[in-house]
Amino acid sequence: MVVKVVWSGGVRAINGEELGENEMDDFIVTLVNGSDTIQVTPFKLADLGDNENNIDLCLNQSGIPILVQVNENIAIDPNNDKNPRTEVKVLSRW
Repeated sequence: MVVKVVWSGGVRAINGEELGENEMDDFIVTLVNGSDTIQVTPFKLADLGDNENNIDLCLNQSGIPILVQVNENIAIDPNNDKNPRTEVKVLSRW
């Protein structure tokens, strides 16, 4: 399963490089699976290297994604502003 996250501006890791393995545990996705709610981290980040603001969180768990959390200070925007801790409900599924 893939959960696509869209940042309001271009996004890079704090070190200026592409987001990658070092940041995976800083993304937490809440899934509903039957009557259970679980939190998982991606096993891979994808849709990288294209200088835009979309990141795919690749998950190896099944369920319905309902919430994405991102820890603070893992990414920077084009102005080198660090991201705040963020929680966003999943807006659409298809």
